[in-house]
Amino acid sequence: MLLAVPGKRTFAIHTVKIEPSGSDFVFEVPDAWLDAALEACDASPAGRPGEVAVNVSPISPGYYLTGTIHVHLGAACARCLRTAALDLSVPFKVHMTPGTPEPRDDVETVAEDGSLGTAHFQGEEMVLDSLVRESIVLALPMNPHCPEGCSIEDLYRDED
Repeated sequence: MLLAVPGKRTFAIHTVKIEPSGSDFVFEVPDAWLDAALEACDASPAGRPGEVAVNVSPISPGYYLTGTIHVHLGAACARCLRTAALDLSVPFKVHMTPGTPEPRDDVETVAEDGSLGTAHFQGEEMVLDSLVRESIVLALPMNPHCPEGCSIEDLYRDED
């Protein structure tokens, strides 16, 4: 089940804007949204806005979405405990169908092919906030490390 993100709908696509041949949409990922979405995680925004690029293709029933989420985060390095930069580029694909989802606890949200399976939307607006949040959280490394590397000597060096 995709979790709700507090606040307004940041990543919403109105179905009337989708061409019969498909349409591309690009959204900025603001730091304030990332802060709220990652509140329970050990990562935080790195001060640069991210981006969600989505291609939407009509299929029956609903729409097939493919895209990539690019975000810049910071998290404590597991080696030296300094803030490590995490530049994530997360691909996603999902089939959005109209209607209300049935609550089921035994359904996997990530399919075997790596897609997020099927999600639902109501009315003429597909809200992707939960999909974006879930994709980012699943892509976070369990033990982040400094991208340039660090060593045990870094533990005894003063901050610059």
